[in-house]
Amino acid sequence: MDKLKLRQAIVVEGKYDQNTLRQLVDTAIFTTNGFTGMKDPALLRLLQQAAQTTGLVILTDSDGAGFLIRNTLKSALPETGVLHAYIPDLPGKEKRKAAPGKVGKEISVYVNVEQKAAYYTVDGQGSDDYRIDLNTL
Repeated sequence: MDKLKLRQAIVVEGKYDQNTLRQLVDTAIFTTNGFTGMKDPALLRLLQQAAQTTGLVILTDSDGAGFLIRNTLKSALPETGVLHAYIPDLPGKEKRKAAPGKVGKEISVYVNVEQKAAYYTVDGQGSDDYRIDLNTL
């Protein structure tokens, strides 16, 4: 499968998110290592530089930790050059985990390079509403 080439860098919470996205997109992908990275001035400077040069897409989980990380980044980064990508908060269990977490869900993302669109399913269920137009990024 061809990877989708994005101009913008992406920031995610953890290495699992980073590894999954690396299979789908060709761009720089940074990780915050949960909330730990929010205390790292070097990471914040790197994200600020990415936002100002290539642009930056913030893609965090839609749970409490993701909300906190997103808001911390929102206040630390310039508004210009930063895009926020949201995945709806839906209950479920991730395949890689033995039991559901506090807020667990299995989200799979499929990229169609020809259509320049990404589609996602939540716990194996899809919908026409689960389409992301990548031309808008």
